Amino acid sequence: MLSSVFTALTLRPVSSLEKIFPDSDVFPLPACTSCSALRGETLSFQIAYRMDPCRHGNVPFEDGRYRITVRGSLGAVTIRKVCLVPSMLPAYPDHDSNYLRTAPGLFPDLLSEDGCTQCAPEAGSQTADPSPICASATIHALPSCWQSLWIDVEIPAIDSRIPGTASEIPEIGAAIPGDTPAGLHILTICADDLSGSRKKELSITIEVIDAALPKLPVIHTEWFSYDCIADYYGTPPFSERFWSITEAFIRTAVRRNINTILTPIFTPPLDTAVGGERTPVQLVGISRTDGVWKFDFSKLKRFVSLCLRLGIEYFEMAHLFTQWGAKCAPNIYAEENGRMIHVFGWHTPACGEDYRRFLDAFLPALTSELRALGIADRTWFHISDEPSADTLEDYKAAKAMVAGHLDGFPVIDALSHVEYYRQGICSRPVPGTDHVHEFIREQVPGLWTYYCCAQGIDVSNVFFAMPSARNRILGVQLYLYRIAGFLHWGYNFYHSALSLHPVNPFVTTDADGAFPSGDAFLVYPGKDGRPLESIRLMVQSEAFQDLRALTLLESRIGFEAVRQLIEEDFGPITFYSYPKSPEYLLALRRKVNQRLKETNPSD
Repeated sequence: MLSSVFTALTLRPVSSLEKIFPDSDVFPLPACTSCSALRGETLSFQIAYRMDPCRHGNVPFEDGRYRITVRGSLGAVTIRKVCLVPSMLPAYPDHDSNYLRTAPGLFPDLLSEDGCTQCAPEAGSQTADPSPICASATIHALPSCWQSLWIDVEIPAIDSRIPGTASEIPEIGAAIPGDTPAGLHILTICADDLSGSRKKELSITIEVIDAALPKLPVIHTEWFSYDCIADYYGTPPFSERFWSITEAFIRTAVRRNINTILTPIFTPPLDTAVGGERTPVQLVGISRTDGVWKFDFSKLKRFVSLCLRLGIEYFEMAHLFTQWGAKCAPNIYAEENGRMIHVFGWHTPACGEDYRRFLDAFLPALTSELRALGIADRTWFHISDEPSADTLEDYKAAKAMVAGHLDGFPVIDALSHVEYYRQGICSRPVPGTDHVHEFIREQVPGLWTYYCCAQGIDVSNVFFAMPSARNRILGVQLYLYRIAGFLHWGYNFYHSALSLHPVNPFVTTDADGAFPSGDAFLVYPGKDGRPLESIRLMVQSEAFQDLRALTLLESRIGFEAVRQLIEEDFGPITFYSYPKSPEYLLALRRKVNQRLKETNPSD
């Protein structure tokens, strides 16, 4: 009987780079008892917990319900529960060996705030604990079943008591203003049963380094699916509720080191079946009267203003032609004679005369508006996503059709066939991480890279089934190869592949059996219109924090010295060959932070 089994709570602090499954063997994992962080950085770790049978019968029975509190006076602390999410397709059959598990099942991914609170100390409260409660969570620990809590500590970017730090304030960051002196700080994690009796307590030492993360030195975009916001929440595009939810999703993106936004001047022609259509989310109002095109940019103005206010720096215009080779025009609607007409789409040849005339009118008006909005110098255009070797001529013709209107604007596209660059058809290619070394050898200036479902062998990615270290190593790779931009297509895609129908992302995580779970989205749609973050988003953000820290250290000791620091324990690193263990990345950040501490110009 359950009442005859004596159990006790076990807590173990582990790094953010572990994925805790119910059947994990947590005890061999290194305990996370000390770490360091820079100003403006979000430091994450986990507390794994479970109920364990006791060997002796003198331990009273515990029912597994506890209040976990985090005490300290360091930045802003949040605590969330790591929830299991189902995956029917964790990996494609031709996967490599660097996966945690590849059978369908439950994977730790969703970070839930249910039962978790951020706390402020009560005025005049008396407590035996010397530090205020920063955050708390109510948990239900289960026998022989590991679960975990995810804890974030956001280190303020500014300490007004330390002279000189104001010059190091990042232009954009996730920091919360406040005073946090450099040096050692203690966070205490306590577990009390529901009667208030203390059952477990552990401490983690965090050192704040007197140096602030600089601005992100690369362009980072995670493609935003605006139609999925409208579809999932059942709200019309550009309704006030739609704007509010979109703002919350963009705010989270910026908070997690995403500084670029896909801008739906038209409904982006991405992952759409031939002849199919996604819910229209066209920002630009278009009308035609007696053959003359007119354009209303009021929604675009509102969108740009919102994004700039939230911290977005760069804007990508939606693709001007359909995906996989620029065969057709994107789906575009216009008002004509008082009715909304589907004027262009799969029924319209890309280089047809009607679409050419439209673009001849639209692109000059759009580029003029971008200049008026003050973002022309940080706007990027696309022709077609992922054209193949077989569609080279179609892409070439489509680009030639618009090139004269886009002078001064960079044109980039995700493509991995090097002939597009060698023939001068695309001077700003964005190859997949599994092809990027071909383009590095070509010495492409300002080179970007990307990954999607196809990048599942040897290279970094964000699949559920991959170790978190395989996600985080990306920051080191981008730094070493001076990559100028990174693109991932799936910030919040809640559809089946080809957008045939919506899916519930809490249940269907693989685009209805098409993409390995984790490829299609980094955030879940919260019931209140706020996105719920994933382990993968947090770890990816850590990768970009690593990149920022390496960039700061380079400003002090030079690139070559930083490269040697990165490679001294492994050797040369490529996008294919890199350290696989969490310990390498954690040790690297300790070394980087120590060098930053040693080279602090204020010392």
